[in-house]
Amino acid sequence: MGIYCTGTCAPYLAGWNPPFGSHVVSLESSCVVYLNSVLGVRTHRCTFPSSLAGMVMGKTPYFGFHTDEGRKGKLWVKVETKLANSSDYSALGWFTGSKAGIDVPVITGIPRGTVSQYEHMSLGAAMASTGGVGMYHMVGRTPEATTMEQAFGTNKPEETFTFGPDELKKNYEDMVTPGSKEVDCVVLGCPHLSITELMKVAELVEGKRINERVRFWLLTSPATIGQAETMGTADIIRKAGGRIVVACFFPMSHPVPKVFAVNSGKACFYLRGSFPDAAIWFGNMEKCVEAGLTGEWRGV
Repeated sequence: MGIYCTGTCAPYLAGWNPPFGSHVVSLESSCVVYLNSVLGVRTHRCTFPSSLAGMVMGKTPYFGFHTDEGRKGKLWVKVETKLANSSDYSALGWFTGSKAGIDVPVITGIPRGTVSQYEHMSLGAAMASTGGVGMYHMVGRTPEATTMEQAFGTNKPEETFTFGPDELKKNYEDMVTPGSKEVDCVVLGCPHLSITELMKVAELVEGKRINERVRFWLLTSPATIGQAETMGTADIIRKAGGRIVVACFFPMSHPVPKVFAVNSGKACFYLRGSFPDAAIWFGNMEKCVEAGLTGEWRGV
């Protein structure tokens, strides 16, 4: 039928990169926001039936993000603090999604330099979880927002929000579900880890051993695990006691984990709903790996 199974929530890491301006159908929320925002592809958060219909017919309704006017910004988020890693971008996404709902936010204040692919992924995934955001603009960083004027078009910001050091700290706290600090499960890879992220984990655990009480799970795609196997990255992680889980959102196991450590706003959001009695600690990758090695959460 011409179907290529990527087995991932981030198919753009597996070679599916539609050209700028093309119209597609997609139903995974973090994928939709990445396609619209970072690649400049035009799509909606489609349902499963409408995605199948679009695939068979080669057509989709022309509205919303498929139109020029539907892609313009509605509210303004002014970043006034340093964002040091993908977890900080998750915190910004958690904040932005809760303010934007389904509207298109325009983000300014990101310093000159490169915003990594995984930072964009973490940002978009979080705002698509706490809100229904399907697209954002980052002025000077995303292809349809070289200027404020391009990002907003004829729109005026309906609301303006500031994201400073206090908001960064508060949103880290908001993502946490407090409880015991004796971690029994570390989950990294929501959205799925890129090869760069897997290499970073391997660097952090090489020559060390994951605590025997901790399930240390790294979620990634079939395409990325192939790279990790070839490069020896997967062997380093497994030798340390980590488990690489492929083509999966979250592996169920028994006994049910009671204390999680994660570096993703999206993971915080969905684990909170799936494991309402569990403690969930949120921090950067280094803090999560430390929790895996020691069995204790030592972050903020």
